[in-house]
Amino acid sequence: MTENLAHPQFSKGLSGYKVEEVDSYIDKVLDTIKDLKDQNEVLEEMALAGISRLKHFFRYMGLPVNFKELGIE
Repeated sequence: MTENLAHPQFSKGLSGYKVEEVDSYIDKVLDTIKDLKDQNEVLEEMALAGISRLKHFFRYMGLPVNFKELGIE
């Protein structure tokens, strides 16, 4: 992966490290970003499901769920 690091300033800053250490660090960072993205997708799905259930409950109770149902357009 480190062969893709073409920016001179970035490479200069890493000159004191072994290639394997830098590659391992970059892999860990990218894995963390991927994990956070996956968690965010799960949280978004949960939030949308919660909103849907809340809207269903409001409709069940005969309450408006948007401005149009309140007569506001």
